[in-house]
Amino acid sequence: MKCFCCQSNDVELPPFKLEGYLFCRNCGFLFKPGRASEVKRQQMARHYEFADPHEAVAKSKQTFFNFALNQLPDPKNKNLSLLDVGCGYGYFLQKAAHRGWQTTGVEIVEEAVRKSQKIAEFSNVYHGTLIKASFSSNSFDVITLWDVMVFVEDPVAELRECYRLLKGGGKIGIRLRNSTFQKILYFLYKPLQGIFAKWGMRKPFVFHQYSFSSDSIYYLLSRLGYRKVQIQNSPLTHGDPYGHAKQKNLVKSV
Repeated sequence: MKCFCCQSNDVELPPFKLEGYLFCRNCGFLFKPGRASEVKRQQMARHYEFADPHEAVAKSKQTFFNFALNQLPDPKNKNLSLLDVGCGYGYFLQKAAHRGWQTTGVEIVEEAVRKSQKIAEFSNVYHGTLIKASFSSNSFDVITLWDVMVFVEDPVAELRECYRLLKGGGKIGIRLRNSTFQKILYFLYKPLQGIFAKWGMRKPFVFHQYSFSSDSIYYLLSRLGYRKVQIQNSPLTHGDPYGHAKQKNLVKSV
């Protein structure tokens, strides 16, 4: 099997026990073969619809939101457009609009779309996937994908669509968990898992169907035609808005 990030054939089982995953030795991409299942997407949608403390998460990401917007040109009096893919409840769109961006969002969770239309009141939010939105080519100056690339059905198709939608000289911003760091956390956790379980703490690492390293996302973007790819550490999310420090029973209210 060929790695879809770097096109290497050096793909094998990962150097640690992780059922169903393959690992690219060349770029560090960790993945489960095949596309994300409909069941998996529905599970993710239910999580963000009923379990995710949106307002607390948005508050904890303010430093990151400001950092991201500060990397972009000043949109005032320039009629610049920004598309946020997987915009959730629209908190980033709201902040971008206050800076002067013309904002559009894409979100698959219907409840999140309804609430984003109130929170990001000056934004147009499409309910569905980016590809099904069928925006015109060369529509946006900036496209952002914050913590969503691990959930999309086909990362290659998603980034190709973003490339089509970007205007000449446009920018794309992507935020991901670094799989290399997650693997370090995995190895640190193994000898202490009994203590973590006793204290009711969640596992500190996360592996999704697609887990990108710095090298793998660089190779993929470069392969798809993106230029001047820059990889840097993102400001951390403050606090523990997702409740990772303690296990929680998540129950949908009826």
